[in-house]
Amino acid sequence: MRILKALLLPFLLILTLIGVDRLHAPRPVPPQVLPLTPGR
Repeated sequence: MRILKALLLPFLLILTLIGVDRLHAPRPVPPQVLPLTPGR
């Protein structure tokens, strides 16, 4: 279970960061600002 938590915690952190970023910036962000996100 420790490995599962080690994988889930950074994933949830990234998801919350993206969610907060989208809430604060509803306008579309250019891909060069966030190179880690997949282009969609």
